[in-house]
Amino acid sequence: MKRIKLVLMLLMLMPLLTSCSKSQITGKRLDFPRAGYYGVYFLNGKVTAFISRADRSIPARSKIEYSSEMNPNINYIELPIEDKCTRFTGYGIAGLLPDGRLAVSQWCAGEYPEAKGSLADRTHLMAYRWDTGELEYLKMNNSLGIISWNPVMTLGIQEYTNRLSGTLYWTTRDMSYPMDIKITDDGVTWNLKDYYLDWDANTGIAQYPAWSSDGNTIVFFASGDAMYRSGFDRPDGEYKLYSMDPKEKKPTPILEGVYEPYLLEWSPNSQWLAFIGEYGLLRTHGIWVYSVGTQEIFLVAEGPFSDFEWASPNSILAVRRVGFTDDKLHDIDEIWEYDVSSIYQK
Repeated sequence: MKRIKLVLMLLMLMPLLTSCSKSQITGKRLDFPRAGYYGVYFLNGKVTAFISRADRSIPARSKIEYSSEMNPNINYIELPIEDKCTRFTGYGIAGLLPDGRLAVSQWCAGEYPEAKGSLADRTHLMAYRWDTGELEYLKMNNSLGIISWNPVMTLGIQEYTNRLSGTLYWTTRDMSYPMDIKITDDGVTWNLKDYYLDWDANTGIAQYPAWSSDGNTIVFFASGDAMYRSGFDRPDGEYKLYSMDPKEKKPTPILEGVYEPYLLEWSPNSQWLAFIGEYGLLRTHGIWVYSVGTQEIFLVAEGPFSDFEWASPNSILAVRRVGFTDDKLHDIDEIWEYDVSSIYQK
């Protein structure tokens, strides 16, 4: 009898321990081969996942490997080898642009002969049309990190981080420049423009920007806890999710208690935010969705994930790690799809 009471008490406490609302979110594994995936997208009506060089016999220089819903075998697209990149031309998928094209990073070594010691002298941002194969340069010498653009791609927010420190920049196709914006977190304040790639920098950390598809809201994660930490401990503190009107430029926290956040994306209808991270009193690690309107938060799935993408307002695609290669150097992943339509019934 005591054991039954204990179980009942634990069941009653679970919502408090996880600090999230209940939902009937379900998931299924899609018919993709197990491989090391680094991105999954919904392209031209099909789920497509990109692979970290599954076939080592294929030269790495200009080929991007992928597997798709209609053709789960490992395929690849070949992009041009640039003459100016005399030592190396490499490519990688960097996200999905507001106009539906894929953002592609190009690593070019040899473009600048004076930079002999680097693997890639310059990194350029390009846009790739999946249906036609058309490739266009978007931003030359793109040395910073993740970019989230406004709907018309005239202005974006770009992170600049080494994961121990981090800030955000405004960016256009021609240039990037600091954001003169103050963030306040539990009594500490710092300006995003005051930033140094320093393990013991006296600033907080800001990263993973996301601009809503309706253009009205910018969100990002930031941690004031980093100001009380040093070295490798700097990113281990609490993060808050901040929301900001692009015109007013005054960020305010909308969610607290997030740890180890990774990626942040708006739903297509700009009503929900999804992220990977730890949340709740038990610091449950997985994919979470947060309602901007009701401030409710739901756990989509617990476990180690390396990427996700909204396929629709009702569906999230995800890369789930299930193991490692024999040499322990590479992930082994599966592609999953989660039905999140139940969150709209709350």
